[in-house]
Amino acid sequence: MTTQTTLVSLILATALAVGCKSTSDTPSPPDTKERENASVQLAKAKADTKSAARAMADYSYARKAELVATMKKDLVAIQQDLDGFSAKIESAGGAARSSAQNKLETARDRLSQTRNLLGQAESATESTWNGAVGGFRQAYLGLNESIEDIRSWLGEKIAL
Repeated sequence: MTTQTTLVSLILATALAVGCKSTSDTPSPPDTKERENASVQLAKAKADTKSAARAMADYSYARKAELVATMKKDLVAIQQDLDGFSAKIESAGGAARSSAQNKLETARDRLSQTRNLLGQAESATESTWNGAVGGFRQAYLGLNESIEDIRSWLGEKIAL
């Protein structure tokens, strides 16, 4: 009797699973897909920022050259992102464009400040290392907040 009950339950569960459609099978309107794409990119950027900040904490003075090289590459990638954002912002109109350009200018200023602080970290001695890398870390996190702000704004106003 328990075998029959189990078999019937299995058949019913299979029939129910096959008969049900998930909501992901229905196509989303383009606007929703674009927002989901922007949300995914934003989440990825936040995760990358957090992992980079954690990684910075793990760099001792002995690994200074490795940190500087890694962060220089990252700052080049951020510069490329800003250039891409600039092109997207050019397609926006009116007040939205002005607002976005202000956000972009803030991010460019933070990028410049972050580069300067990376230079200070690069020339830091063992006794000044913790302070230099700490200042750089704060600037880097602020820069990434600006990037996330722009990315979020673009996701809402313009398709990425």
